[in-house]
Amino acid sequence: MHTISIGPDGLSWGDAITIDPSNVPNCVSKGKSEHYDCRNHIRVIQPIGDGNRLYICGTNAHNPMDYVIH
Repeated sequence: MHTISIGPDGLSWGDAITIDPSNVPNCVSKGKSEHYDCRNHIRVIQPIGDGNRLYICGTNAHNPMDYVIH
């Protein structure tokens, strides 16, 4: 699981949760579509505790990744 901190001004436009490019060929080799299935689709966004943190889970080219943003 990854932890991403948000500064006092929030996330900047350059911030993003990205997939490792090496995951895409592996995903395609499993017969998935490079232009749809092998993208990073966010599946879960859930507040944690008092709502100051978010749990986010994405597909990461069929190699799921979890993040906590606070």
